[in-house]
Amino acid sequence: MSEEGRTTKGDPLWLAVFLLLFGVVCAVVAFRQAHDAWLLSTSGVRTTGTVVDLRQEWDSKHRSKVYRPVVPFTAAAGRSVVVQLSETFHEYHRIGDSVSVLYSSDTPTVAIIDQGIIWEWLKLLLLGCVPAFCFAAGTAMLRQRKSAPSS
Repeated sequence: MSEEGRTTKGDPLWLAVFLLLFGVVCAVVAFRQAHDAWLLSTSGVRTTGTVVDLRQEWDSKHRSKVYRPVVPFTAAAGRSVVVQLSETFHEYHRIGDSVSVLYSSDTPTVAIIDQGIIWEWLKLLLLGCVPAFCFAAGTAMLRQRKSAPSS
């Protein structure tokens, strides 16, 4: 097999490019989630809601069940809002559970279950490690390819 299109250790060039592109996508997702979490943590409104339904769906990507709690709450000025919150892979909440909800004062349908700012930033830190790893691995593979002696 031709060595063209491979790094010196036999890693395909497409893998290095894939890692870099995947890192960019993960970085964009992490940035967007960090931005949304920052906005909610600085200007969001906290209230309490009750889980009235737990929608169970099949996530074909991860090949597992995901759960989406449905929580009605009363926003500012007495407006009733019902949101289907972000999915989890475990049944953390049950129907009837009281949960703290953090929502946008401008758009009350933009809401999350308030698990505390430390937990939100910890999730973002972990999500940020994925693009960092992808960038490091992809860059190392390309540098290795560039410094390899030509045959």
